[in-house]
Amino acid sequence: MKNINEISLKILMEETNSSYWIIYQIMKEKTKDEAQLNIALMPFLSSVCDGWIMVFKLQNSDMALPEINNLPFEKYVRSIRVSYKLYSDKKVNKINKTVHKSGLERLRLLVTEYNIIQRIRIILWGQPDLGVYSFKGTPYGNTSQLSIYLDKLVDIESTSSLSEYHDSLGSVLMDYSSILSTFINSIVNDTFKDKVGLEKVGKFSSVEFQHKDYFYHDKKRKNILGGALPKDTQLFLFDIYCQNNFINNVMPLFLKESESLFYRSKLQTYLTSINSLILIQKKYKTLINNEQASSIEKLINEKKEYFTLENKLRNNVFHYCIEGIPVSVFKNPNCYFKELVEYSVGIEFKEFMRRIDNSLDEINRIFCKIIMWNDKQ
Repeated sequence: MKNINEISLKILMEETNSSYWIIYQIMKEKTKDEAQLNIALMPFLSSVCDGWIMVFKLQNSDMALPEINNLPFEKYVRSIRVSYKLYSDKKVNKINKTVHKSGLERLRLLVTEYNIIQRIRIILWGQPDLGVYSFKGTPYGNTSQLSIYLDKLVDIESTSSLSEYHDSLGSVLMDYSSILSTFINSIVNDTFKDKVGLEKVGKFSSVEFQHKDYFYHDKKRKNILGGALPKDTQLFLFDIYCQNNFINNVMPLFLKESESLFYRSKLQTYLTSINSLILIQKKYKTLINNEQASSIEKLINEKKEYFTLENKLRNNVFHYCIEGIPVSVFKNPNCYFKELVEYSVGIEFKEFMRRIDNSLDEINRIFCKIIMWNDKQ
């Protein structure tokens, strides 16, 4: 019988193969929306890389990974992997301050290289300052969300112009994506690569992906997120809403819904969503109606039933070193992740994920009500 470390490694290898398949499809398709898709995928692919970094460290293996801007690749992996999760763990005041500060910096850069005619037009008609990326009319990312992922990688405050920022950002993203892809490619075996080469890559219609700019900081022309909560808190919730939509609507373009990387990513977004609701419940309960407050309370209590200190499921969702699960639980090598979850929650896996999907739908419904967002905006 395999030991728990071998089972952990088997799951990590399976999700590494899935990561390779995602990268292969994006590179093969060469969609014009590649940059936005890559950034939205970064936290999940970085999580896989971080899993291997931990494995190699435990084995005292020398990875000899290159640096980016004189910083270890490992630091970039950790920063991107935890940025989204830890962002939801912060206090509300710190979240608001971070969102507001990064938003003003983006707005500053937008106008740095405008000529006199363009500046006059801004005075007259304003400058949209929040870009939203959508798939089939549903937002899956925005420029604020991207700032969260990249906050520690590119110093926006020390950048003097938009072109300089884009150059710095592009350079870092290119280097990081290249090293990440090479890293994953070096682990996946040739047999799997040959199999992937025979798979048919799906076509992504450019019409289905859209980009639209909104007024967010311009109080006079503000046309997005008009709820009662502080505007930066609403933007934070919109960030979470976009990530949920990415997992539910965009990631299935690349992965079969039966793959553990898809399930793991969905559970990660679920946990992050619940954390955001806990923040709202604590800080802004008087600004939401009774129906919303009741739904939030129910969702939080439901999460507490599934993710307990005893079952370690939260740790096992965010990390690849399995904790608190007897090795005897794992019987089917093709279903190790499912068996891990089933043992932790005491519910058949398919039924558990159905409940998670229902909860995510309810969470998104609450988000839309609180921030006054609808997909026809």
